[in-house]
Amino acid sequence: MKGRVFVGLVLFMIAGWVSLGFAQQADDIRELKLRDWEPRSMLKTTQSEVEKPAYPVIDVHNHLGGGKDRLTPERVKHYLAELDAAGVRTVVNLDGGWGRRLDETLAALDEAHPGRSLTFALLDFSDIDDENWGRREAKRLEESFRAGAKGLKFHKTLGLHYRYKNGKLMPVDDPKLDLVWQTCARYGRPVMIHVADPAAFFTPLNRFNERWHELGDHPNWLFHGEQFPSRDEILAQRNRAIARHPETTFICAHFDNNPEDLAALALRRKTENANGHHVHRRPKAVGGQSYGLESRSIRSVRTAQTFAKRSPQSRGHVGELISIA
Repeated sequence: MKGRVFVGLVLFMIAGWVSLGFAQQADDIRELKLRDWEPRSMLKTTQSEVEKPAYPVIDVHNHLGGGKDRLTPERVKHYLAELDAAGVRTVVNLDGGWGRRLDETLAALDEAHPGRSLTFALLDFSDIDDENWGRREAKRLEESFRAGAKGLKFHKTLGLHYRYKNGKLMPVDDPKLDLVWQTCARYGRPVMIHVADPAAFFTPLNRFNERWHELGDHPNWLFHGEQFPSRDEILAQRNRAIARHPETTFICAHFDNNPEDLAALALRRKTENANGHHVHRRPKAVGGQSYGLESRSIRSVRTAQTFAKRSPQSRGHVGELISIA
């Protein structure tokens, strides 16, 4: 009987050791995946929740959508409530488009709620091989301005996506766009221009890429390879276009699309075109910079972003804010 008890006790202990080993193996920190890592900060500091800015602000970069199907009275009412809660007096909607869509967007926002929204127009990049494309779009843009559009928006697709039939990309400084820039100058309307993307999007997707996790979720954001120009070349194309049209006001989105190099941005602001203005809505990129490189204006914009509230019905977010006190 004692022998049986002893054997049973040994087997119980062995089973416990084995199960403990499996538990340790299952919790092996070396097997933790990056996507499952949820670190808790040990930093002890005072936190201040700022719900509203000290002064009313203008959000100069937002995507509220366009057309009557999207901008229903209920959705617009929700947008206005979000703006009020965030202390935003006026929002720039960059999704106006052209033609009927623009008319419907202006009616739902700018005309229905004067002073709360400023709608920007877009260009139609179809048939860019047509030798009269530039003249056609300049005329369309003139009609958009007369209809009430307050500016013109360019997406990063210019320089990265639109191609001629021969496969060549349409550069940002393409001469076909000269009439467009001139039309903006003639009507005193600014150009909100986004070219290129974060620097890491133009580098190999490997263990050295600081945006590896983000690009894993959005592989179509990777622009590394022979089919794309370098990021520096795209920025240079934009700078040449700005220099060639000093009478046109350009708003260079996302901190000149070069938030990774604030020293270079500061130098460009001092030495280059006075008609190019730089705004930001990507705190992730600027967050990688040391505070020693940030100017007072940069810090103020980052502070203003704390007042922004993301709307679940908006494709964008209140992100580029300017105090109007």
